Amino acid sequence: MLIPVILSGGVGARRWPASREVYPKPFIRLADGQSLLQKTLQRASSLDGASTVVTVTNHEYAFATRDEYRSVKGALDRVFLIEPSARNTAPAIALAALYAMQRWGPDAVLLILPADHVVDQSMMTQPRSNNLWKSPRRRWPQNLLHRAATFGIPGCSASRRAPCSTICSGMRRNCTPRPNVAGRRRRNSRAGFKLKRIVVNPGAALSLQMHHRRSEHWVVIAGTAQVVNGDREFSVQANESTFIPAGNRHRLVNSGREPLVIIEVQTGDYVEEDDIVRFDDVYGRA
Repeated sequence: MLIPVILSGGVGARRWPASREVYPKPFIRLADGQSLLQKTLQRASSLDGASTVVTVTNHEYAFATRDEYRSVKGALDRVFLIEPSARNTAPAIALAALYAMQRWGPDAVLLILPADHVVDQSMMTQPRSNNLWKSPRRRWPQNLLHRAATFGIPGCSASRRAPCSTICSGMRRNCTPRPNVAGRRRRNSRAGFKLKRIVVNPGAALSLQMHHRRSEHWVVIAGTAQVVNGDREFSVQANESTFIPAGNRHRLVNSGREPLVIIEVQTGDYVEEDDIVRFDDVYGRA
């Protein structure tokens, strides 16, 4: 049993500013319009003997990862393991290994695929690899089970990451924080209110939900919002707003062709994320 495991995470320290904390390398798009994460999923889908791909990510990147996968065609079942917070590579692999052992037993073979690598067609079919990628199970030694092995291409030069890291750390210490325009949601909170910038992709929708202890004001910046607010359903255009009282069921839908951008202002005596009651949700959180 071959199980490709995709690790989708990072802290955005390398490839800055193209890569940032809420937009790490897996989500960077290359010249052909595809992200590194999408290309990794395509490689996993081409593997002989694989029927399920397991993706390990965290809460910060869960929605963006699912969004990236929607545009990639493939017959593999997709399983998402969501970490409460980023814990680096080894714990992510351990989480996938525990899940695989529980579901498929101790003889399952995991192929760990970081989602921030570029592997072009020539690397996948070069003669010296004997087409390792396309049919890896035929090339593995018989004693691979219960062991760890690595494969790849020989490095052509030395690399030192310290300067990129002495620079990024210094920027975090000394620079004034600025909003990250690539983020799905940016939050600023003070006592009694919270401010968010929310982007809803075309055809996507937020969950049908309700809050007990806060109200929300939605101001549309770009696009057209289809809003469910209590018993009413209506459209809100750019430069218009609507008010969601506490206790009202509400939902935000983008039925247009362009991204929908809104500013959400939450007010109340409690504005934390656990004051959410979901009634319907495409991500299975209801």
